[in-house]
Amino acid sequence: MELVFGNNGVELVHQDGNWDLKAGFGFSPVETLVASVGACGMYVFQGILNGSKVDHEFVNTKVSFKVDEESRVRPVKEIKIDYFMKVEEANRTKAERIMELVPKSCPVMQSLKSDITVIENIHYV
Repeated sequence: MELVFGNNGVELVHQDGNWDLKAGFGFSPVETLVASVGACGMYVFQGILNGSKVDHEFVNTKVSFKVDEESRVRPVKEIKIDYFMKVEEANRTKAERIMELVPKSCPVMQSLKSDITVIENIHYV
C-alpha cells in the first residue's frame, strides 16, 4: 500500500483512483480503521457460515464506534458491528455461536489493542 499527499490531504493510492483519507473529503483514518474491522468481520463471518453450511444472506452491516473523550488524542475505545442478515429461524442459534468465533479468526480484530472492545450483533430481517 502507498500513501501520498494529494489535493485534499493524505490519499491511499489505488489503481481505480486514490481514496481520500480526510474527514470531509472521504473517510478519515479512524473511520477506515473501523471500516476495516467491520469488513474483515463480514468476510470471516461469511466464510465460517459457508463452511458450516448455514444458509444466510447479508443484507448490510452497520459499524459504529466510540472514542475515549478523556484522552487528548481520542483513540477508539469501542467498535460495534451490527450484521443485518436473513437466516432461517432454526439456524439462528448456530449463527450466533458462529459469530462468537469471528474475533478469534479476523486478523484485523486480532491486530487491535486489547483495550478496544468489538461488539457484534446480528439483526434478522
